[in-house]
Amino acid sequence: AIGILEAAGVDAKVLKMEGAKDPDEYIKKYGADKFRELIEASRGKFEFMLDGIRAKYDMTVSDTKIKALGEICAYIAGITSSVERDIYIDKTSREFAVDIKSIRADVDAKRRRASYENSKKRKGELIRITSGLSDRVNPDFAKQPKGARIEEAVGQIGLLVALDGNAGLLV
Repeated sequence: AIGILEAAGVDAKVLKMEGAKDPDEYIKKYGADKFRELIEASRGKFEFMLDGIRAKYDMTVSDTKIKALGEICAYIAGITSSVERDIYIDKTSREFAVDIKSIRADVDAKRRRASYENSKKRKGELIRITSGLSDRVNPDFAKQPKGARIEEAVGQIGLLVALDGNAGLLV
């Protein structure tokens, strides 16, 4: 949900609420002051993600710490703002006692890889579109491209004749 809210321009935070299913029930049960305390203690998206990583991995074991840092670097690599990335890289470096240059290198490598994959995907899609493989109007285009092009040309001529107002039989 955080990603969807961010795409809509909303700066979301995560509120961990125990003992109630929604804010209304929580306020009725514990009061407005306690709810304000919860709001003040809410976590940002990065801290929330880090909490999930800490719960998932044993950070005292090198192999699992490497996997955890790989996930964190992948998350940071997906952030478009370079300022935000720098802040998260710095925080990760301090919190997990790893050289900032190493984390930055991994994030940059993941960004380059994602850019390459996106470029490859766009190129493949462009090839499919221009070759007619993704033609939804005429799915048989790829099977007989020459015949499909002639058919489309005839259809365009017929449309031009109809638009001209001189409807007639075109043979």
